[in-house]
Amino acid sequence: MKVLTDGEVDNSPEHINEYIEGTIKRLGSTPDLYYLHRIDPKQDLKESMNALDQLKKDGKTKYIGLSECNAQTLRKACSCMSFVFS
Repeated sequence: MKVLTDGEVDNSPEHINEYIEGTIKRLGSTPDLYYLHRIDPKQDLKESMNALDQLKKDGKTKYIGLSECNAQTLRKACSCMSFVFS
């Protein structure tokens, strides 16, 4: 597992997939919500969102999301996803 230093962010699909497994192991179950806490400016947001979407499709989380993003980033994230609102 890659250890991040203070302020370092990694939203790569590999990192997302590695950390969800650790989360599931620690919780003993799948989380209801899994989201990116910070946006990694070096990572293609579409790749990160696709990785989160795959977690949802695989049943590893119920909901996905973003935190600490601006409106432009949220619009970009939504544009690469297909959503069903209920």
